Amino acid sequence: MVAFGVTLSSEEHPPLELVANARKAEEAGFDFVSISDHFHPWVTAQGHSPFVWGVLGAIATATERIEVAVVHEIWPNGGVAGQLSQDLPTFTHFDQAAEMVTEEDATASVPCGADVEPILDSVRSFLDAGYDHLYFHQIGPDQDRFLRFWTEELQPALQDVAGSG
Repeated sequence: MVAFGVTLSSEEHPPLELVANARKAEEAGFDFVSISDHFHPWVTAQGHSPFVWGVLGAIATATERIEVAVVHEIWPNGGVAGQLSQDLPTFTHFDQAAEMVTEEDATASVPCGADVEPILDSVRSFLDAGYDHLYFHQIGPDQDRFLRFWTEELQPALQDVAGSG
């Protein structure tokens, strides 16, 4: 059986919002959440970097069954090519490098938007490769909208694709 999760982006959200998002993810039927652990945000627009281990403890007390894993304006560093993305010493340097990244660069390797089919195609390719844990990452402040999309459209479609419950 495939487990589906969602990433809680500690660079984008303050601690209490991360805990609330984990609780909402559990209510929406996700199997697990993962959370990023960074000393500082990748770029200034992200704006947050809480002590993740404390947030994990708060998530553990606020949820009952969900598993927790540490794993363009807000995430342009995904489009920074090669070793450069690993060598930049400060978020100021990431901001400077990100100025060279277009929206197309940042979204080229991942399905984006509310069309379910490109997401399902991507999931199928991972399932065909033998993956058994896949996570989704909603970038930006509107996590509730993504959770509604998950519950109403994506999760039912994924059950048909993966036989997941």
